[in-house]
Amino acid sequence: MNELGVGVVGAGGMGSRHARNVTAIKGASLVAVMDTDHVRAGRLAAELDAKPFFDAMALIEHPDVQAVVVASPDSTHADLVMACLEAGKPVLCEKPLAATVEQAAAIVDREVAAGRRTVQVGFMREYDPAHRAVREAVEGGLIGRPFLFKGLHTNVSPPTSRFLAEVLVTSAIHDFHSARFMTAEEIEWVVTHHLPFPFASPDTCRLAMITLGLSGGLLGTIEMNADAAHGYEVAVEVVGDGGRASTGGTLEPVLSRSGTKGQLVTDDWLARFDIAYALEMQAFVGTAPSTTVGGPSAWDGYATLAAAQAAVASGLSGLRESVDLPLRPRLYQ
Repeated sequence: MNELGVGVVGAGGMGSRHARNVTAIKGASLVAVMDTDHVRAGRLAAELDAKPFFDAMALIEHPDVQAVVVASPDSTHADLVMACLEAGKPVLCEKPLAATVEQAAAIVDREVAAGRRTVQVGFMREYDPAHRAVREAVEGGLIGRPFLFKGLHTNVSPPTSRFLAEVLVTSAIHDFHSARFMTAEEIEWVVTHHLPFPFASPDTCRLAMITLGLSGGLLGTIEMNADAAHGYEVAVEVVGDGGRASTGGTLEPVLSRSGTKGQLVTDDWLARFDIAYALEMQAFVGTAPSTTVGGPSAWDGYATLAAAQAAVASGLSGLRESVDLPLRPRLYQ
């Protein structure tokens, strides 16, 4: 069986992780790495025995590249995914799927017109064993009828203030998707309260508390701390009328020794989801040669971005904002 030739666009921290994961998968071959930083692209390509590219379209169009991973800056995602759709090549695109809801909707429309799924979005939590265990407990009816989702997300203190839109669209977007993934419901409205940092800049965000209304009558809460001194932590909980299921915040064990009890909290978000990223790439490479890819879809990318953008609007307006979605196309059901 011929190996699937994979090209990775973006040679930064995320792109490098994806590229190295490709090389560890039987049946796949990393054939190309692209970055506008020629030194960075050349260094990663030399390390992994791939061809360096300095133009993303050239990589997508190259005949040796049969599947594409997009890990470039967010503003480039929509155009690159569209180019992959036009070329008929499967693509794993990092979140967010696009810079605007309109761009994401156009990707969905283009994929629906093609009649098959070739876009997977990088919501890697779906592949995290702890998250999957909670989803399976909910799906299996072990906690009865779910009615509440709770998400916790803390990031290490940044060197500079982060804007509300950046925090919600580039970080908390994972939590919006987790709410949808864990409950199998769509987000219908959001209310965002946030603390600016500094307080004189209302469009910045140190802490966001988001309330969600989901279809089926479910509620949700997300605590997004963008300035946590203690480290990077992610946890979810689903409460039902027969119990609750939750993940731990880290992969580290709780240790009791020398008169103390504690748990190490890393500051490396890549390390926390190391296993999830590897499983995500295995899933993409495994389905890319077939007629359709699996995993988080373009619809998931679109619906989750719509929720995140509505949360930004709510944070700035102080009002409840609706998340207006069309009927989900049959392709994604």
